[in-house]
Amino acid sequence: MFDMELLKGEIEVAEAEIKREADAEYAIKEAAIARKIEMGRVKEEEMGNLLESLNISAETVEKANKEIEEASTKALEEAEKLEGTPEEVLTVETEQMQGMQLIGMSSVMASAKAGIQSHWWGHANPYYCCGSTHKHNEGGITRGGYSCPKNAISGNRMHPWAYARGAGSLGYSDDNDVTVYNTLWFAYWPTAYEVVRPRAWVCLHGYYGIYANDRWYNHREAKIRLDIGIDVRQNYSAGTRWINIKNRSDDNINENGRIDRCTTIEANPLTVGKNKWVIIPVTAKLRIETEGRGSWGKLSFKSPDFISASMTAIR
Repeated sequence: MFDMELLKGEIEVAEAEIKREADAEYAIKEAAIARKIEMGRVKEEEMGNLLESLNISAETVEKANKEIEEASTKALEEAEKLEGTPEEVLTVETEQMQGMQLIGMSSVMASAKAGIQSHWWGHANPYYCCGSTHKHNEGGITRGGYSCPKNAISGNRMHPWAYARGAGSLGYSDDNDVTVYNTLWFAYWPTAYEVVRPRAWVCLHGYYGIYANDRWYNHREAKIRLDIGIDVRQNYSAGTRWINIKNRSDDNINENGRIDRCTTIEANPLTVGKNKWVIIPVTAKLRIETEGRGSWGKLSFKSPDFISASMTAIR
């Protein structure tokens, strides 16, 4: 009944489909970036002419850029000191999970008495892990990665990270961005026709930083965004449902902090048939965008930090 080779094949098909969707999404972004850069070149030329008319030399602009870079480097160093999940946070998280298990079992028993079918997984483990990285680089820094031990997943954890830094002197035609996807794959074997709506318990432990210093004559901007998504598939997808965890952007900003929180996320409902695997991917999506020299953004869940997911309920 529980054919693991069949499960592997089902996941590979779903993984390929998700990758195609990500590639298509990024192709659209690339086209938009190309148009924005072309418009930015005109703005840079106009600003260069204005600076020249005001007797502001290229050397003066370069000196200011170096000062901004020094400040941004110090800000990055401060952000990176935040790496490492505090032990007391993990203790509270364990207590929360235990409490959820008790509530879940009580809910299943109450549903059974009412004649309602319900499934509680408690602390179900993922079967597989994968990821992808998409970059656009105009001479700055675009880095990112993810952990994918494939079938040997320790503690339901994944470790994505993303970092981008701008490079353009004036910044109007500079765009350096990176998007990272990291996915844990769960699976459910239905024994009857039913409507399923998987619910996952996701805990995030990492840090973020963002920096931009915009002056009247240049263009500096940084954006960071972190989302968690869940889908459910059998023959076709119910459509990924996303929730936002962190979303910060500005043209003048210097901010960093820890991300230590747990949340539940429910998939869209899907009617499924019996005796065929239901595939449930839980995905972390990290995106960093930067424009202009010295501007940067970072999201990091590198070990010892992590993002974990457990499937707690199927209905």
